[in-house]
Amino acid sequence: GYRISDEIYFEVRDYGLGINQSKISEINETLNKKNIATNNLGLHNINRTIKLMYGEDYGLYLSNEDKGLKVTVKLPLEKGILWLKW
Repeated sequence: GYRISDEIYFEVRDYGLGINQSKISEINETLNKKNIATNNLGLHNINRTIKLMYGEDYGLYLSNEDKGLKVTVKLPLEKGILWLKW
């Protein structure tokens, strides 16, 4: 994880084959919709919980890396994790 200003980011990387870009775009798009039927229910529920707790600026984002997949979690530093003061 790392901090930028008053936000904290956690990254989880998978150095496997990754996911094609069109699928990642589809997942990111569905993550930002409030009510949707999706095969990615776990990701959607986590993202909605973060947005409900901290606002629409925060949540999950998936992206391709040179090799593999990266999931980034963005939280506000003060409201997100009080015990993690940098």
